[in-house]
Formats: sequence, C-alpha cells, structure tokens
Amino acid sequence: MSRYDLIVAGAGLGGLSFLWHLLEAGIGARRVLVLDRSLDVRGDRTWCFWGDDKAEFSSTANTSWHLAALTFEDETLTKEMLEHRYYCISSDAFRAKVLARINACENITVIESNIREIGEDESGPYVVNDQGRWEADWVLQSVRLGASDASRDVRYPVRQHFGGLEIQTETPVFDPQCFTMMDFRVEQQGGVSFVYILPFAPDRALVEHTVFSVNTMSPGEHYALTEAYVQERLGVQYDIKRREFGDLPMDDRAPDQQSSAHVFNVGIVGGHIKPSTGYTFARVQRRTRAMAAAFAATGRLKRIPDAPIRFAFYDRLLLRLLHDKPEVGLTVFQALFKRNSVDRVFRFLDERTTLHEELSMFLKLPFWPFISGLPAVLPRIFTQWLTKIPHMGLMLATGILMTWVMAIGLGLAGWHPGAGSLLSDGLWITLTTFLSTGVFITAHECMHGLVAPGSPRINRAIGWFATWSYAGLSYDALNRAHHVHHAKPATEEDPDYHRGNPNIVRWYIDFMSQYSTWKQWAWMSALTLTFIAALSLPIERVLLFWAVPLVVSTVQLFVVGTWLPHRPGKYLGDGPLRARTLDLHPILSLLACFHFGYHYEHHARPDLPWWRLWQVRGMGGETRPQILADPTVRVSRAVSSG
Repeated sequence: MSRYDLIVAGAGLGGLSFLWHLLEAGIGARRVLVLDRSLDVRGDRTWCFWGDDKAEFSSTANTSWHLAALTFEDETLTKEMLEHRYYCISSDAFRAKVLARINACENITVIESNIREIGEDESGPYVVNDQGRWEADWVLQSVRLGASDASRDVRYPVRQHFGGLEIQTETPVFDPQCFTMMDFRVEQQGGVSFVYILPFAPDRALVEHTVFSVNTMSPGEHYALTEAYVQERLGVQYDIKRREFGDLPMDDRAPDQQSSAHVFNVGIVGGHIKPSTGYTFARVQRRTRAMAAAFAATGRLKRIPDAPIRFAFYDRLLLRLLHDKPEVGLTVFQALFKRNSVDRVFRFLDERTTLHEELSMFLKLPFWPFISGLPAVLPRIFTQWLTKIPHMGLMLATGILMTWVMAIGLGLAGWHPGAGSLLSDGLWITLTTFLSTGVFITAHECMHGLVAPGSPRINRAIGWFATWSYAGLSYDALNRAHHVHHAKPATEEDPDYHRGNPNIVRWYIDFMSQYSTWKQWAWMSALTLTFIAALSLPIERVLLFWAVPLVVSTVQLFVVGTWLPHRPGKYLGDGPLRARTLDLHPILSLLACFHFGYHYEHHARPDLPWWRLWQVRGMGGETRPQILADPTVRVSRAVSSG
C-alpha cells in the first residue's frame, strides 16, 4: 500500500475539525488518508459552545440563545449574555459540512473500516484496519488513549454522564430565548446532579438529566429521571422525538498531545476536553486550528502551547471538590453564577481571563473547600508544571554540565565541603559520579533531539561537548551506533549487544573497547598530564575526583542502560522494543541512572526526555508502542461540549 503524508484515524469531532482547518490553511500537494468505522449520519448527538456572532461554525448552528437560567432550591438566576451567544449544533450538520469539503479534495482519501491498531515501529507510524496496514509520515488519532496515558494514575475519576430526551409538548412551556444551564431541583445522585434544557421552540426542547460523579448511571436511569422532571416541573403531555446519552471523563489524567514520536492525539484522548466541566467543542476548534496551521506550513505535526498552568490547577481543585465533597458543589456553582456575569464565567472556562479577574472571582466563592485541597493538588500540579517549562531540556543540560565541571574542579582543588574527611570525600566522589552519568545522559538526549527540540545544530553542539569532555568520545560515532541500537536492540546487529559472550565483565569490556579510538586516548592522556604536570595536582586527587567517578559512571551506564534491560532472556516487547524495565520508585530511578532504567519505556517513547520517563513508568507489555483502547471513554453524544 502507498505511503501517505498523514493519516487521520477517527473522523469524529477532533479528526474532522483538524481536516476542516487544514483545508482552510491549505493542504497543498500533501496526501491524507482518513480512516473511520463509519461516516454515516447518526443523528445521535449535539454539541454546544459559546462565542460572539462570528464564532466559527455559528452559521451552522441550528439554535442559539442570549439568556441563561440557573435554578437552585431557593432562587432562579436569569443572566443575559452581552459578549457571547450560546450555540447548539447537530453532529450531522457539522459532519455534512466538513465531509462536503473533504470529498471535494482530490488529495484526501476516505476509507470506512474498523480500526484495529495504531502505533509506531521502525517503519514509522501506522494504522491497521480491516483492510490492512496503512503507513504515513504522521498519524493524528482520536480513537484511543496512548499506552502511557492509559497506564497513568487517575486520582479523581469523576465522570459527566447524562441522558436526555428531545420532546414535543402539547402546549408551549419553553422560552426559546433562554436555555437552562443548570436546574438543581433534582435528587443528588451521589454527586452533583442537575437538569439541562435547550429550548428549540416554545413547544420543543432537549431536556437532559446530568450528573458529575464517580459512579455512573445507565441510559435508562437517566431517561426515567428526565421524564420524572418533565412531569413534576413542567406538568405537560409530550412526545419523545429523540434520545441521547453520553459518558465523558472529567478526570485529572491530562492526556498527552503525543502517543509516540509521530503519533499525535486530538479530541478527548488528546486532552481537549475541559476536565472540570466536560466542554469540548470550542477547545477542539482552537487546538486543531493551531495544529493544522503548523502542518500546512511545515508538513509536520507539532505540539501546540498549552494554556497557562494555573488553569490546570483550578481544574484540579474543582475536580477534587466534586470527587471528595460533591455536596459543596451546589454552593460553589450558586456563588459562581450569582456573583459573576455569565460572560466572565465563559471567558474563564475558555481560559482567557487575567489573573486579576480570576482572583476577583475566587474571592466571591466559599473559601475553605478550596484551601483544604491545596496539599493534595499542589504536588501533582507542580509536577505537571515542570513538564511544560519552555526550554526545560536546555536548562537541565546546561545545569548538569556546569555543576559537573564545578564538582570536578572543587574536588581536584580540594575545596569541596569537608575536604580531607573520609565521609565528605566519599560523598563528593558519589556526587561527581552521578553528575558524570548525567553528562553522558545529556549527550544521549541530544542524539534524540530532546535538549533543544527543533534545533539539530544546538543538539549536536551540546552533544559533542558532552561526549568529548566526558571521555574524549566521538559524538557522531555514538549517535550512529545509538540509532542502530534503537532499531535492532538485543540482536547481532546491535552495536551495544554482547559479542557471543553475555558474561557481564566480558560484555562490558567489549562495549567500552568498540568506542575507544587513538584520539580518545590522546585526549585523556593530555588531560591527565595537564592535571598532574601543568597544574601540579596530587595524583591521588586526580584519581579520586576525576578518574574514579568517570570509570564508575561508565559501569553505571552499562549495567543500568545496557546489561539489565538487554541481557538475554524474556523481553517486554519485540523488534525495537526488545528491552526490560527496572521497576524502581521514581526517586530511586533518578539516582540509579537518570531514569535510564525505565528502558522499555524509553524504547517505546524515545520522544520523551529523561526527566519525563517516570510519567510513563509501567507502560510495558505491548510488542510495539501501541495506542491502547480505553474502556473508560464512552460517548454516545456530547451535548455539554462547548
């Protein structure tokens, strides 16, 4: 089968939105394959979103409102929107509009077939469906969570589940200008429960029972509670025209934008759903527009900037509240909408407010429920923040190299803390060894382009400096060998594999000797003479604070990064994933070898820098870095998706 520039796996909201924006930006001569189980009209869902009069797809929306009502046990709030309108669009209208443009483009091929597998191997990214295997330079998928995301711990597994009835009433009971965002006058079903009403005409509306909770309800239970609400609160006779049901994750998983180096995620599996509310449509448009623009300009899928980390922090606080103290949720929602305009709340949910506006909103909410959640939320959000710092790889590489040079210099000069003490000297040698290992790991990161993503020259310059200053090694030779190793690990063609004798000592000697050159020996000899003759440093200091850390770090790198994960025996995967992993706590893994012990994870996700490998710890077992099905994502339709 021919190779494509891009495969879009899944033609739901995420995939179709990307294709729409790609056609808007200009597809050029690039060939795109679209795969999905079916593109038939389903009539099973609607999406809602807010925006101004020129909001994208507002012209396709079948209804919009400028008034919002929120009803609590003691009051009803009716709020006018001055900056926004609230739109409702049917999935069929959206799908028809996008597919019409897709079908008119000769460069896009559409195949309807069940998707069996999505992954990446030595040939690149691929998708397997009932008709065979399809390959491309890039894959954009909205079908399943990546293996690393599926294995990630979820602390607050809150879900938004709902069941609605589109009804025709015998008499007019609805105001077509005002939708009901939340009516809390229902029994709270182990979480935060409310009814959501979208009036399409005075006698026609979608009435939906919705719950934010950990334990979900069946469609039948939701439909029964919806009918009970209509009978009790509206008191009219009606006919049911349509039913719809959905179950969306509102958890703190925070799915990654990538599943592997060339497989990117969109939609729910790409983290495009607002975790604390379930709103999706507008977020998908913003993110897929940015992704499509980058692909149109460069022919590459690229990560797009995330919103400021403080919004993820706010989401976690509310999720924790909904999970641990759902009874407080009613008080929070009532205070939020009573003391703020709907326009401000919508800007906040769109992550477009300023810090000053946010503080003004929070000061009007119940104080203690959020403050009490800080100890549980702050550590996880801090970890997430670390992964989003711009130029983090460059900062860490620079810090490791500078600290390593300082540690060696202070040790050779005898100026390190407690110099002369057996304990202090031993600790300083240990620190220098750890940093020496870090220097080589930095060079390894450069080989994968992770120190300065998108800047090959900077990666090569830092990698060259790291390997040459570490032990006079050739960066280019190591780089070539390392990529062969990734393609064919633990085989006779692997330059790092044993030469017929898996004995650890013999293997180590062969491993080291293959990278030794006369230039390396000349450099190391010149450096030794400089220390001893030119700088008059005591030989014992040169041995203890330079030679010993260097040799021990090579042993550490070999044992943790080669012998333990690739020694003969049973591996977690096959092909490029013939490796094992060391099941160590992240702190121990860092100390052991900068997470190099998570070796299967590294082979499965070579696009992840060392300081993020702990996040995919335990993802192993697949024969290649696959995208795994996630049984927790079940969506029949998504009405609360803005």
